[in-house]
Amino acid sequence: MTALSSIPILPDIQLKRTKRELATSYVCHSYDITKAELVGRSKARHLTTARALFVWLIRRHRPEVSYATLGNWLKRDHSTCIHLFRKAERLIQNDDEFGQECLRFELFLYQNGGREPPPQHLNGE
Repeated sequence: MTALSSIPILPDIQLKRTKRELATSYVCHSYDITKAELVGRSKARHLTTARALFVWLIRRHRPEVSYATLGNWLKRDHSTCIHLFRKAERLIQNDDEFGQECLRFELFLYQNGGREPPPQHLNGE
């Protein structure tokens, strides 16, 4: 998917779901993985990238959620979540596809009741 207008259709999403649930569903759908894989022990690249996206989305939209809490959700140490967040920040800067994925979620959230419009870009250009 290259256009922001090509937001994935998530048939199981309801507007009253929490941002955590929305992020989980969105990441699992986008990476074609299960929730068990998202929180599983595998270190396969596509899974760690999906986890990085999840951590970045939660920290962006729920900054009050601590890394320790994120670690509990993902069955990982808080320092792993810090590393995943930093990985996502690097990917946003260096990987156009990952940056577009972040923007698609921003747009999706905004269109489904989010409070602020998505940024025009994420990499500060």
